[in-house]
Amino acid sequence: MTVIGGIVALPAAPTYAALQTSLSGDAVDPAQRLFAKTGLSVKRGQPIEIEIPEADRSRLAIGWGGQTRTSAVGVRIDCPLEAGKDSWFSYVGGYWLPKPACLPLIVRAGTHEEIVHVGLGTPCPGQKGPQGPSTG
Repeated sequence: MTVIGGIVALPAAPTYAALQTSLSGDAVDPAQRLFAKTGLSVKRGQPIEIEIPEADRSRLAIGWGGQTRTSAVGVRIDCPLEAGKDSWFSYVGGYWLPKPACLPLIVRAGTHEEIVHVGLGTPCPGQKGPQGPSTG
């Protein structure tokens, strides 16, 4: 995982292999035909935001930790501190998209903002391909 701003970790290029994609099972929305499952790790006590750039919102939806995917052009996660708990917490979720692509995300972690690219079913420049079979 690539750690951004010391607060959030996600599989961003080029240090992480592209994620595998599989059919999402969403027969209603062809824009969400594929799913790339991955966790998202957040440092406790630090709010984060992840947003899809406006130009890519028809090509990607995101969701972690119970976030709905139908309108998920962005997520905000506030992971509270808990005594005796590890300083990092992981959320289940991932990416929905119509076809494999290398897509950007805007990540805000504390006062840090960065655009990262994630390979979904296909690698971003300099990135390794998916580690297993991927649906296209």
